[in-house]
Amino acid sequence: MHSRILNFALIACASLVSFGALAQAPSDAIKLGTTTATQLEPAYDVMYSAATTKNGDLVAVKVFGTFAKVDDFGTRSMVSEIQFDCKANQFSYAKVTVYEGPNLTGKGQDLPLNLLKEFQKNAVDKADPTMSVGALPFSMISKLKNAVCGATSGATSSAESNPAALAIKPAAALSQLCTVGVKSKFFWAADKKWYDGTVIDTKPDTCRVHYEGYGNEDDAWVTPENMRLLVLWQDGKKYPARVLNKQSQGKYLVKYEGYDDASNEVVDLSQLSIRPSR
Repeated sequence: MHSRILNFALIACASLVSFGALAQAPSDAIKLGTTTATQLEPAYDVMYSAATTKNGDLVAVKVFGTFAKVDDFGTRSMVSEIQFDCKANQFSYAKVTVYEGPNLTGKGQDLPLNLLKEFQKNAVDKADPTMSVGALPFSMISKLKNAVCGATSGATSSAESNPAALAIKPAAALSQLCTVGVKSKFFWAADKKWYDGTVIDTKPDTCRVHYEGYGNEDDAWVTPENMRLLVLWQDGKKYPARVLNKQSQGKYLVKYEGYDDASNEVVDLSQLSIRPSR
């Protein structure tokens, strides 16, 4: 799934114009390195906080970065909270927070915890260097582990005597299915055609749509199966997809655009958001 999404992103976003920006990290932040620019995103500096939190062999650290490109979603910046087990040489993602604007500005919300479940107690020396989750490229994870596990004695906090401070807690959903005022295309099952429309009201799992060129009497509630959508993935980016069917409450089977059925997967409602018209 990892390489599939990364390769898909290169294809889907090759035509986008990109520009870089450095996240405004805290004043004590230390530069870990600079990423290599790709077609998907520009190079950016990766920073980490010198104020780590230690509990025995466990060390928690915050990593900062900005992912900026010109598209429907503008500029985003991220903070990743990562916990290292220095003795076991393992890392776990506690939280990834995505901000709407550059330099950690705008509304910040957490990725759903289920997107991070693959990255719990992973071996540092087996991390895929081509992967990037949140603000941290895995090509730098060994360097970060060595930095924080070898230099934490003078940068601990009161959580050292409070193990609960390092516990992974459930995260709030980042995506919202519909946003009032957003224009998109919606599928009308009666004639099997897509129509332009604007979201005029929302519920957790449906959008009320006003169709362009039609009267208010044709306004209708539309479910995810009849929308053009984006799926939020654990790298903090969104990928075009179509819902095939609803599997259970809050769970949907999706097909990613440009990939065959072998790539289909079940995702949570919190990962879905409407794809705006360009």
